[in-house]
Amino acid sequence: MELHPAFHTKLAHTLARYRYMDHQLSVTPQGQLLEPHERLDNWARAVVDAALEVHKVLGPGFAESVYEEALAVELSRREIPFERQVPLTVKYNKGFCFGEGRADLLVGGELIIELKSVEQLHREPLDVICKR
Repeated sequence: MELHPAFHTKLAHTLARYRYMDHQLSVTPQGQLLEPHERLDNWARAVVDAALEVHKVLGPGFAESVYEEALAVELSRREIPFERQVPLTVKYNKGFCFGEGRADLLVGGELIIELKSVEQLHREPLDVICKR
């Protein structure tokens, strides 16, 4: 897939603003984002595997709190470090706080997991995700 040339310019400007995050953003000289750091990638794989196991056992139809509890059990069983309901402060432009919230799970101190539960997947969001 070929990206619009303006994308690379916008990406360069964005990366310049977030220089302090160099340890998190890796970019090629052509401005393409690289895969996440191996440690973060491993956390993500471990969480997806655990979430798939939870879904295989429970199936669909439960409230988010049920899936959160089950995922916490599965992460603990797999000895994956995590915290639940971690408070987050959203800051903007020199530390101005404009919102607060909670992450459902924080894995390994760096991967935020936000759980969602729906009765049924609708076609429109899937079309956007799959770019059909």
